[in-house]
Amino acid sequence: MRPDMSDVIVERPRRGMRNATRHAPWEKNASIDDLPAREGVRKRHTGAGTRRELNENLAPLRRFLVSQAGRPWNVVYSEICANIRPRTAVQLHVLQHVWDFVERDVVMADDGAVCSGPGRRYVAMYPLRVGALYIHPANGLLLRVRRRRGMPRREA
Repeated sequence: MRPDMSDVIVERPRRGMRNATRHAPWEKNASIDDLPAREGVRKRHTGAGTRRELNENLAPLRRFLVSQAGRPWNVVYSEICANIRPRTAVQLHVLQHVWDFVERDVVMADDGAVCSGPGRRYVAMYPLRVGALYIHPANGLLLRVRRRRGMPRREA
């Protein structure tokens, strides 16, 4: 894993504020008497469509996790924790995104399907989508869900 992964994911130019104007469009040719007596701090930016938003690039983290499929999860997670330590809020946030891509609580169904176990998100089991990453309950490997035999291909 790259040592600067937290910087790659979080430090990206924010969307918005590219065409920021000093005055909102409705103030351009208005006289002093026509302007409002009071105005909120945020109104100038939201009305003109120039409000800033966060912009995270999670693709490098996903690519890293997909490339590690087949390896023991403890080794992969220790490599992640060696480079991303939750000392700052930004690095803790990146570490939390790992669990958006990897399913921890899985159950192997009788027909061979990989299902999420009843855990923190859902009460009932549901099959994981093809390509999703999960930790195998028996051997602890990080694996991807494969298409089962007899399962129709998804048409795009």
